[in-house]
Amino acid sequence: MSLAEEKQALRKEVSKRLSIYSEEYLQKGTESALRKLELYHAFMDAKTVLLYCSMPDEINTHEFIYKWSKEKTILLPVIDFDTNTFEAHLFEGKEKMIEGPYKIMQPKTTKYEGEIDLAIVPGRAFDHKGHRLGRGKGFYDYFLKDFNGYTIGLCFDFQLQDYVPFEEFDIVVDDVIASDISPHLF
Repeated sequence: MSLAEEKQALRKEVSKRLSIYSEEYLQKGTESALRKLELYHAFMDAKTVLLYCSMPDEINTHEFIYKWSKEKTILLPVIDFDTNTFEAHLFEGKEKMIEGPYKIMQPKTTKYEGEIDLAIVPGRAFDHKGHRLGRGKGFYDYFLKDFNGYTIGLCFDFQLQDYVPFEEFDIVVDDVIASDISPHLF
């Protein structure tokens, strides 16, 4: 099996598992992961944080963004498929958000030019060494290749794998925070 096939197989496995878990389990998993993130030293110390507006099959970050925007400078990705770019833009409230590609909400603000202390990164899967499997478009790898801040992958417990297939251009995150709610309780 080629590396590309391994990656695609893992993406399918994670999607399959996501589809069998209850909304209650996914909500409890979201709460667990975000609680751990709030207590993590890199998050507590960060003044400027790149988050992401979650898709329905990711740790739900929407309320977390609004909550922490009162205390920290929160940035969100703006992806342009025409130019294949990923930029960090300032979150200035719900009223300054528009629907972007894949129905992901994005800020309609200008590109942020300052230092970013911390980037919270979604993924289909992570391993304990920080290897990340994304959705296959490479936007986060492109953005993070020149990023100097701390990076944390955020995921449900079943998305944390023993091994994630990777290539030399795949960017490794500094740490991974996964929920700690057992799906067997739901």
